[in-house]
Amino acid sequence: MQQLLLGLLLLGYVVAPEWTPGAVARSCDWLARRGRRIAVIMLTVLGIVLVVRGLITL
Repeated sequence: MQQLLLGLLLLGYVVAPEWTPGAVARSCDWLARRGRRIAVIMLTVLGIVLVVRGLITL
């Protein structure tokens, strides 16, 4: 996953070098504002999936 993100960033610099730094800054700002909420939602969904999986395999 990390290499995919790095590859997309490098591709962005090749395709649109003047646009990429602004896009990266905007995405970092967005993630800083919403990162905790996204993590809570993802972990909640993962927990629900694991509980359901455990109940099914009983």
